[in-house]
Amino acid sequence: MVGDGKGNFFFGELTDMDRDKIQVDLLEPVRIVWEDRVTTTLVQSLPKGNKIERIIRGATELGVTSVLPVNSRRTLTRYDGEKTADKNMRFKRIAQEAARQCGRPTLPQVGDIKEFPELLEEYRVREDSLKLIFWEAEEKFGIYQALKESRPDVKNVVLAIGPEGGWADEEVQAALRAGFHSIKFGHGILRVETAAIGFLSMIKFYFNMTEQSLGLAEK
Repeated sequence: MVGDGKGNFFFGELTDMDRDKIQVDLLEPVRIVWEDRVTTTLVQSLPKGNKIERIIRGATELGVTSVLPVNSRRTLTRYDGEKTADKNMRFKRIAQEAARQCGRPTLPQVGDIKEFPELLEEYRVREDSLKLIFWEAEEKFGIYQALKESRPDVKNVVLAIGPEGGWADEEVQAALRAGFHSIKFGHGILRVETAAIGFLSMIKFYFNMTEQSLGLAEK
């Protein structure tokens, strides 16, 4: 079975293969159902090492629509020049591989690395999005409350996760001015990769799991 990354899958017959390419003759189409009520965007400040690669893989499996890697005040791993271009290409390739592995019909959009203030300016005008920023210093507003109190017509959820040291206070304040809500998880401190995957799982469950799919529909 082969897919084009745009939602179309086909049974295929392998007709030729060498070191550089393979040739497949397409046969009948295959319908794969992958429906989410809202789209999700993960804004991820670059963590140390290769954690971002694990985050991209997990987020892709969970159906994230976009992954936007950013540099923030406390980002420890930074890339310059040609290294940045190489990493941008690698991140996109990781998402493609993860999508194929999990049978996902569409590819997530993986953005090029940019600065967090630049991204905030882009999302300042997005009125159709529920914009959330995970902040360890938030004392009251939790993820469930944010989802429960969201507008019924929300089309997209934007989730911003900081690096190992978290967001700087001025970054959170800038995000709040751009329409984000700061949220907490609960007790304790989450690792970067745990926060990203944990919150995305909750968002997917809350918006996309219907009573019928859970076996709770009235008979």
